[in-house]
Amino acid sequence: KWKSIWDKKTIECPIGETDEKQLFLKMKEANGFDIVDGASTYEAFLKQFEELQTEITYYQQKTEKKVSTLYEVGCGNGANLLLTSEMGYKSSGIDYSKSLVEGGNKILAKYGIVLDHGNADEIDVITKYDVLLSNGVFAYFKDLEYAEKVLESMLNKANCMIALIDIHDKDKEDSYYKYRRELIPNFDELYKDLPKLFYPKVFFEEFARKNDLEIKFVKTDIKEYWNNEFIYSCYMYK
Repeated sequence: KWKSIWDKKTIECPIGETDEKQLFLKMKEANGFDIVDGASTYEAFLKQFEELQTEITYYQQKTEKKVSTLYEVGCGNGANLLLTSEMGYKSSGIDYSKSLVEGGNKILAKYGIVLDHGNADEIDVITKYDVLLSNGVFAYFKDLEYAEKVLESMLNKANCMIALIDIHDKDKEDSYYKYRRELIPNFDELYKDLPKLFYPKVFFEEFARKNDLEIKFVKTDIKEYWNNEFIYSCYMYK
């Protein structure tokens, strides 16, 4: 049922919005994120991308290769690409929600960003990008077999590294559902047939070993982010 939900998502935001911070937050809200007014929310998102920049810098220093392009798998309307473009990366992405991609392309045209429409396992691996990013999307995949197929496509498209942000931790699955049920009394009714996929770290470790990649896990620590306890980020380097 997740796909039917994302297919209905739209971005109702003036294309002429000049405040890029507000534009970003409105786009994130359309992508399904809970947005609270105030700088702290925007700063929280920025912290995620500071972490990403830290790992890109690590790779550049280690290999002496320049990283200049980034492609996001499951980009929604491309909100994150506003930040990565600001960081100096030529950015693009793909998402399976036609409405979000169409809305995002209207907004992002002036930034020279073009989004692709398609499933995560359908990405074009001919056109290479230095960094392949996924932010919070792996939780919506149907199973680990599909997730590995997507990882293989990401690896084939990546020149340098894969960055996976907000991976749901299999070790914290029970705690996650306990917390959600305490917070939302009718949680099971509201989220019936809308499961999240949790990942043991060994899943990514095995993928990295099989493909001779360096791997690093990072604990999420974003101020006021309720999901911190239940997720982690994973970086893999060629």
